[in-house]
Amino acid sequence: MDNFEAANRRRMSNFGRCLGVAAIALLCSEAMFADFTQSNVTLQSGQNFNLENGAISNSGGDFRFNGNSITFAANALGYTVATGVGAGGYALYNETTLKAFYGSGPGVYSQSPIVSPALAVNTVFAVYDNSQHFAKVLITALSSSSITIQFLTYGATGGAQAGAPTVAKIQNNYSNVALGLPNYGIAPSTIFVIYGTGLADPTAKAALQSSTPPGIPTTLNGASISVSVNGVTTHPGMYYAIATQIAAVLPANTPVGTGTLTVTYNGLTSAAFTIQVVQSALGLDTLSGLPNGIAVATDSNGNVFNYTTSASPSQVITLWGSGLGADTADSDVVFTNAPHAISIPLVVYIGGLQAQILYAGSSGYPGLMQINVRVPPNVIPGCGVPIVGVVGTFVSNTVTIPVAQNGGVCQDTIRGTDGNGLLSTGAQSSYTSATLAVVLDTTQKGNQSVFASATFLRDQNQPNTYGYGYVTEGGCLVQQQQINLAGTISYLNAGTLSITGPTGTQPLPQVIQGQLLTYSSNFPTSFFPNTGATFTFQGTGGPDIGPFTVTVSDPNPLVWTNQTAITSVNRNQDLTVTWTGGIPGTWVQIGGGSTTITVSGTFLCFAPASAGKFTIPSYVLLASPVGNGGINLINQSNNQPFHANGLDISTAVAETESSISVPFN
Repeated sequence: MDNFEAANRRRMSNFGRCLGVAAIALLCSEAMFADFTQSNVTLQSGQNFNLENGAISNSGGDFRFNGNSITFAANALGYTVATGVGAGGYALYNETTLKAFYGSGPGVYSQSPIVSPALAVNTVFAVYDNSQHFAKVLITALSSSSITIQFLTYGATGGAQAGAPTVAKIQNNYSNVALGLPNYGIAPSTIFVIYGTGLADPTAKAALQSSTPPGIPTTLNGASISVSVNGVTTHPGMYYAIATQIAAVLPANTPVGTGTLTVTYNGLTSAAFTIQVVQSALGLDTLSGLPNGIAVATDSNGNVFNYTTSASPSQVITLWGSGLGADTADSDVVFTNAPHAISIPLVVYIGGLQAQILYAGSSGYPGLMQINVRVPPNVIPGCGVPIVGVVGTFVSNTVTIPVAQNGGVCQDTIRGTDGNGLLSTGAQSSYTSATLAVVLDTTQKGNQSVFASATFLRDQNQPNTYGYGYVTEGGCLVQQQQINLAGTISYLNAGTLSITGPTGTQPLPQVIQGQLLTYSSNFPTSFFPNTGATFTFQGTGGPDIGPFTVTVSDPNPLVWTNQTAITSVNRNQDLTVTWTGGIPGTWVQIGGGSTTITVSGTFLCFAPASAGKFTIPSYVLLASPVGNGGINLINQSNNQPFHANGLDISTAVAETESSISVPFN
């Protein structure tokens, strides 16, 4: 693996990407609170629990589980907030809510025991504990002999001393999957990142540590880590440690299960933070360092694929990332010249097709995994061919690679461009753009509406995101985070706009809300008949944009034929959508996803309109959480660009859209 050493060391600097990449500042800059929280805490009947430090004992604490009731100890008071609400309801309640229930004291709080039917899974109860802090508690499992809870105590330190480190979250270095998503977890031998405050020397920089002997250190810039799971305690080696982040490798001998992680700095130890250790939770690396986009994928000579240097069908490529699972044959801290494969039931899909895996295991560097796969010979070429790795029900983040029949410059038939055009567009850090659309929308009840909209904006200091949110025909892209990728946005005035359709000309008035300026209006359904129509947008020109005229057409509106038949989504099964019509030579965009109070997962797939159907793979649906969601089908006319003074990029389409709201189970 030595020929990859230089490239690996360059990519390993990606660990510190949150420090200098403005595009993901929202991802990394999270407020750190002095509160104490744990998940999956189990008490046996007859045990007491302390909400301040998580201690389980036979006396004292704040409440006691008695098998058929919860009673409150000493001066602690409780209140059943809601039953049957689960994690979603738990997330809704905050310290302000809990204080409101207490008022000037004690309000609805009392020492009355919690008994059936309130004593049940998915019940949320509040506690005013013996340290006069408010806590919320969710019951996640229950039997006559034990109870499992999740809790958050506001203002508690978990027993940590003042000035001790605070841990806010733990994530895979590459996938950044958030706690609460179905594919969350840290596998043994994974490079993971701890986010928090006071974690290490505040003057320290994110200097990547060498894995040559003696290896990456277990103490760095005054910081050390302790992980305890199922009675086994390990101490991860660190690639870097600064005050707000630590990148480390979870030792291979860490058991699977729910445990705790603490960070010690300057003699002070953080409160125990819950860590969820799983068999495998793969994260794949991207050129941008974002969870999606062009993969860090290399050929046999270590060259990285890009829009003008595409992979080709049947070519062997190497993917890079972390989280395959425990690598017990190699060191957790020292580089090895003879790395080993990891025995794991990994399946890799490229462009929706299962790919042949030639090697999956250590790269030699602690925690950094490589997967050598062959691009399927019959994959549909494109500039954003999706790749995903699956182990059981754990799905990696989705990354993409450009694929061209003979390598070289990729072609994008959906957007009517190629790799050169995409590189040129991506290199623009400041530009003006226009987006115009006229839409026929159909709900699951068959109700229809018609509207048109236009937006003109200037985007300055736009970061190059290397294909983030971009996928081509035949594949699906999954996104599990909302990331602000725009630069500085300002809205532009294009003067007076109108749109002409089958029933005549209609004004498209300005809508101004604060700094936001758009154009939009609703129309009678006769304006966009089911038999199709042609529309002309016209702008008189304004202070920022010159006059223009552009015509779009939808001669054959798409009809989603099994729209009403889909009443729920089983995430463990493929889901097929069918349609008739659609504009010849165009594409159908199949989108959807689900959300809870705290997390969401969405997907986006493309298929030719002529196909008449598309099957959303179960591994795509598995990345969305159990919760309320929806699916939509969109068919757009091929983009009709237009020219106007003051515009760099323009888009105009006629569009049909159909949507349903369904639960994801």
